[in-house]
Amino acid sequence: MQAIAADTAFVPRARYLDLMERAVSAYTSAHMERYLKDVQRGGLAEHGFPRLCSNLGTLLAHGRMKDREGIFLRLMDECCRQIPTAHSRNGSRVGNDFSVKEVCLCILEIEKAKIFPKERTDAWRAEICKAEPKS
Repeated sequence: MQAIAADTAFVPRARYLDLMERAVSAYTSAHMERYLKDVQRGGLAEHGFPRLCSNLGTLLAHGRMKDREGIFLRLMDECCRQIPTAHSRNGSRVGNDFSVKEVCLCILEIEKAKIFPKERTDAWRAEICKAEPKS
């Protein structure tokens, strides 16, 4: 196996954020609203919803997609509320463990940027902490 030179392995943060923004932009506001309603109605059933929430939140933390702030707050509230039950429904996991990690990293970025009140991020943390790890 050939080693990768350090300078070719590095992706600048701005480039990574550009790629993330392009991916999130594939979702219209109307699509996000439908996705939210689907999760509210049927529960968190896969990892795409937490991934969308965490990507959008990370973009907001870096000053991007500010027009999606309102829908993000509703998505994230629902995501954090659903994670504990999604991970225990029917005694098996739903989505994957990376969903929780992505959401937690997003919250850290949001807190660092101080774009939402601490009470809001504390509420998200409290919801996620209700999840019972399964072995």
